[in-house]
Amino acid sequence: MKKLLINDKAEVNCYPEYAFIFSLLPSSGDSWVMNNFIQTKLIPEWEYFIAYKDHEELLDKCPFLTIGKQPICDLANNNIDIIDYVNDLIERNVCSFLYLDRFYVKSSPEFARIHYIHNTFVVGNDIDKKIIYLADNFQEGKYSIIECSFDDFRSAFYQNRECFIRTEVLEKEYNDELIPYVADMIDRNGKAFAYLDRMYVKGLKTHYQFAHDIEIIQYNHKRRKLKIVSNYYKRKKIVNCSYDEMKKAYRKDPKQAGDGTVQLIQKPLLQVDVPIDPAKILRDLEDYVHPQTAVEVKDGYNYYYGLPAIDEVIKFLEKGNKYRYRLFHFMYEHKMLMEKRVNQLMHFGIIESDDTLMRRFSELSKKYRELRNKAVKISLLKTESKERLDENLKELKNEEEKCILSLIDSLKKTQPFHD
Repeated sequence: MKKLLINDKAEVNCYPEYAFIFSLLPSSGDSWVMNNFIQTKLIPEWEYFIAYKDHEELLDKCPFLTIGKQPICDLANNNIDIIDYVNDLIERNVCSFLYLDRFYVKSSPEFARIHYIHNTFVVGNDIDKKIIYLADNFQEGKYSIIECSFDDFRSAFYQNRECFIRTEVLEKEYNDELIPYVADMIDRNGKAFAYLDRMYVKGLKTHYQFAHDIEIIQYNHKRRKLKIVSNYYKRKKIVNCSYDEMKKAYRKDPKQAGDGTVQLIQKPLLQVDVPIDPAKILRDLEDYVHPQTAVEVKDGYNYYYGLPAIDEVIKFLEKGNKYRYRLFHFMYEHKMLMEKRVNQLMHFGIIESDDTLMRRFSELSKKYRELRNKAVKISLLKTESKERLDENLKELKNEEEKCILSLIDSLKKTQPFHD
């Protein structure tokens, strides 16, 4: 019998973490949403990844979820099968969040094509059909819930776990010497996986920053070359990569911080009351428009914050680069929540009712939705378009800045907390 622990539709679904949260939020969660989901970050090296600044912390921060962690090594040490473990959790109405290799998941677009390790929600099962239900951005970046057989789930969880280059091991056991670590991994397992930026490997012919897991199958110390496998674009390709290229391309894998545990998530039994926090909203709005830190470098990646980060997206689009649907969908959802925030602030008397301001935010949200739809249409047609998304986005960014500054002024006029 099918058992699903979450709703299959969510108001916000750009990322699986957001969809998961919004699918479980009670109506009393609106105030918490209004207090958060304001400041943003952009990381160009991750396929122009754009998200909320505290993206990785939202699950832990959400007061409407109870979070626990189970070290994976404990499961192995006690000979606990992962299928038995997650089925027992589902029986107790507990979802789990863990890392799976989509190469082994038949319903995913990466199946038998690319080793893509990604954190995935386990949200239900059907014991009779031997199926696990997974929630993630499976369809071209769109959130969806798919079926996964027990056998495929085991493979996706266990296979190749020992073949990935670990930053902690690289630093402590190899003194940051990457090539000896890769060679030892290949000697032991016949292959190694490393998180590499394709732009620095000449044979991959990628002219923009784009990092993902890449398989390494051979090394040659005499020639100082490696053979790597790239099948990201469906067609398997084996190319040479010099040791120097490998060193330049290697990046700290952003997934490694959490892949040693299974995260356990459950709705709390007690009702939680979170009041609207106008002071926090004001601080975050001001930092969004004029970030105290506009850009910083972390682990070799550039982080751009707030509204000024959109300038980097505009530059990216001006060059005619390929983009992902999620880039535009996030920007629309951000504006949709901003419209809702203004409505709530007026409804509760935190700012004065202002039909003009409300209409401006509604129009802004509508225009971002239209831009998202236009971007999707152009991407699906896969043809050159006379419409310039970069020019559209430039206009909308200017409109957004004016709207946010007007909202900031309204908060300052009616609230005593600002100096």
